[in-house]
Amino acid sequence: MAKKFLTSLIFHPEYPIRPRARKKMTLILDLDETLIHTTTSLRNDGLTYPDLHLEMTVKNGYLPLYVFIRPYLHTFLREVGKWYEVVLFTASERRYAETVVSRIDTSGVITRMFFRDSCTVEGPSHRPFYVKDLTIVRSDLSKVVIVDNSPIAYRMQPENALPCSTWEGDPSDTELLSLLPILSALQASTSDVRSVLSLRLTDRAGEDLGHTDHGPDQYQVHNFGSRYQ
Repeated sequence: MAKKFLTSLIFHPEYPIRPRARKKMTLILDLDETLIHTTTSLRNDGLTYPDLHLEMTVKNGYLPLYVFIRPYLHTFLREVGKWYEVVLFTASERRYAETVVSRIDTSGVITRMFFRDSCTVEGPSHRPFYVKDLTIVRSDLSKVVIVDNSPIAYRMQPENALPCSTWEGDPSDTELLSLLPILSALQASTSDVRSVLSLRLTDRAGEDLGHTDHGPDQYQVHNFGSRYQ
């Protein structure tokens, strides 16, 4: 309901920004469970094939990482890259995120990346939450949209969020396609994205803030294989 309603309306880089990338607005994308799903095991059905196969170093050797790309991701990146400066902000570790992005964004749409060390850590040490302060990406928040499946990630600036559903491998998912009309309308006809995105807050007042995604922990990642080699 909120998405249909929104559709009807209407510097501090860790990575050097490319000259062509400074556009009118900035789109911040989460990684795990928003653009991809990563698991350490596969269903034994003979029908499940990951898009990427990586390995991480653990104490006693290596652990496989099977990465699935959300349906229509390449179409999504191609379109939003026309309208926005596209930035990745993930609670995952740098080595893992860099490896994955190098394989899923072969056209270089993502111009900057921020990792776990840029997040604010909250909650108990045994189960920390990673919160993203969007001002470290761009100080003018009137021009910033974040797409993230975890409400806790954008709790500092909820009025800048365009939430998306958590993706865990469903091949029939069309969430990324459904976001395109909203993102197109925001960049074309809105001077302050918060004036539109904040309207959805009353619709989601009761949502669970306890879900957070931050990828595999404590590893060295090795590129192992890909369906797109």
